Amino acid sequence: MAARFGFPDVAAYIAARRAEGVPWKGIARECGEPETWLRRRAGC
Repeated sequence: MAARFGFPDVAAYIAARRAEGVPWKGIARECGEPETWLRRRAGC
């Protein structure tokens, strides 16, 4: 999933998007994964 956005892994993708100020809901919509899945991958 992260590769299609140009990132080596999901954690890097999430970190970059959060650093840009994108809310969890926005990231979830963008990549098609639930917020809970993203938060677990980010270690939150």
